[in-house]
Amino acid sequence: NVCRKKNVEWNPTMIQTAQILIEIEHPRRCIPNARALIENVMAPSSEDFAVGSWAEYRGPDTKWCLDIVRKVIPIDDEIYYNVGPRRRLRRYDIRKPQEGLVRIFGYRPWIWQQWALLKVEQQLRFQPGNHH
Repeated sequence: NVCRKKNVEWNPTMIQTAQILIEIEHPRRCIPNARALIENVMAPSSEDFAVGSWAEYRGPDTKWCLDIVRKVIPIDDEIYYNVGPRRRLRRYDIRKPQEGLVRIFGYRPWIWQQWALLKVEQQLRFQPGNHH
C-alpha cells in the first residue's frame, strides 16, 4: 500500500488525486442562496433531481436536512441519489427544499393546512361522548 510506505514522496498528481477523492467522499458543507433554492423548486418535475441541485433528505434524527445532490445512480428501473453524506436514497426519501417553497409561497400553505386539520378535528370524534 502506497500510504503505508514511509519513504514515499507525494508528487503534485498524487496530491491532486487525493484531494479529489476526499472531496467526492466527504464534500464540504455548502450554503445555498435564495435564487438557487427558488430555481430548484421551479424546475419541471420531469427533470426530478439532477447532480448539483438542492434537495432535502431525512436524517438519522428524522429531521429534514438540506444538501446538494452529488450523484444520480440508475439501477434497473429505479433511480438512486447520493445527497450530501447519504448514499443510495430513493426518490421518495428526498424532497424539494422547503425553504424554496417558503420563499415562493410564504407560510400560507402551512397555515391553511393547520387550519384545515383543526376544522377536521372539530368534526371528528375518536371517543364517543368526549367533548374535548
